[in-house]
Amino acid sequence: MSSRSSTLFVCSLLLFAFCAETALACGCYGPGSATVHGDLCNFNTPNCLDACVCDACPPCNTCQQLLGGCVQDDIQENMFTFSPAVSGTRYAYDQPITPSVVTSTTNDYPPNGYFDACVTPSLPFNMTIAVNRNGVLELSGTPTTTTPMMTYTVILKGSASVIARSTISFAVTVGDRCIPPTPTPTPTPTPTVVATPTPVPTVCSQGDGHYCN
Repeated sequence: MSSRSSTLFVCSLLLFAFCAETALACGCYGPGSATVHGDLCNFNTPNCLDACVCDACPPCNTCQQLLGGCVQDDIQENMFTFSPAVSGTRYAYDQPITPSVVTSTTNDYPPNGYFDACVTPSLPFNMTIAVNRNGVLELSGTPTTTTPMMTYTVILKGSASVIARSTISFAVTVGDRCIPPTPTPTPTPTPTVVATPTPVPTVCSQGDGHYCN
């Protein structure tokens, strides 16, 4: 290899190393290619093997990885909400809810740019956040478990390596109202036993001590 070729080869390696973070934005590179802070394990942090638990491409991380802290430094807060509003709603048990779609709170990112949702704690059974026929994430379903008013953390994955997070809160109750407490049964009163008096025999008036017949 000529001196010129060697120089170009070394420069190419250096350029690749310095630009690796930008290059890795183009695709998935595996669950051990970055730390939770987004540092690249192959280039910037060669001694971080115990911390290499994330994918260098943010949307390639699983829900378990994202909810566990991956790309935490790059998550954008409150970029979206739901319409109609979800927070504070009391949904009826075993009744279809009014679907709520993701809407952007900023003009910098379109609602149809999101393609997947991660939620913790888990949504009530038979409720989901999934892409609808219009290509927008939508909260829908027919809840078949009751829950008190709870707050859920929602992380959305988007194109262009966008990861956004917000919260919603709602309850699932019976008959659009809180479940009434179980009534305490009224105890049955214990009957009072009245003793029957013993009859006293009548003594004859003759005074001889004999009882009358």
